[in-house]
Amino acid sequence: HKYHLEHIKFQDLDQRIGGTPDDPQQIILGQGAFGRVLIVRHKSTKETYALKCLNKEQIVENGLEQHVVDERKVMTMIDHPFLLKLHKSFWDKKYVYLLLELCLGGELFTFLRKAGRFTEKASRFYAAIVTRAFEHMHDKHIIYRDLKPENLLLDTDNNLKISDFGLSAFSLSQSAEEHTPVAQLLHTTCGTPNYVAPEVLADRGYDGKAA
Repeated sequence: HKYHLEHIKFQDLDQRIGGTPDDPQQIILGQGAFGRVLIVRHKSTKETYALKCLNKEQIVENGLEQHVVDERKVMTMIDHPFLLKLHKSFWDKKYVYLLLELCLGGELFTFLRKAGRFTEKASRFYAAIVTRAFEHMHDKHIIYRDLKPENLLLDTDNNLKISDFGLSAFSLSQSAEEHTPVAQLLHTTCGTPNYVAPEVLADRGYDGKAA
């Protein structure tokens, strides 16, 4: 399976798998400001994936090129059962494509909204999963800056996966003089307003280490 993923080609992916055989249609998982996420199927293996299609023109117009580069870089560095996997990336004149692990269980936000609140046992369980995933990212000096229930996905076995790494950043920079990694505090204010971390709002600087 790993060999298959390493050698998969964009033309092997069928983007129109819904509808009828005579009128196939795209199945859209999500729609964002700069593109959409489709369910696609490999033509020969019939494996299904999520394909994130990012509009290059809109990305450039909004000055978000580095965000896309960083998102792809972060996803190539992580490998953890609680983090959404990037299998391959492609691009053409109009889009950047990220071929992702498919999670059909929906967002944790949906279940939280229906439940009103989680039990303490469930809350501790989900918090533990996020903590372990963050430990993996922090070991690689990656800071995840958009934690919210909408970015926590469930697969068909109800396993939790953190998704959407577009606002992630690195807590190490390269020293221009010595060309060696140097620890740095980040001060960028970003994230979703209702979920922004206190250390971001306080502008004290943050680096992913426990307070």
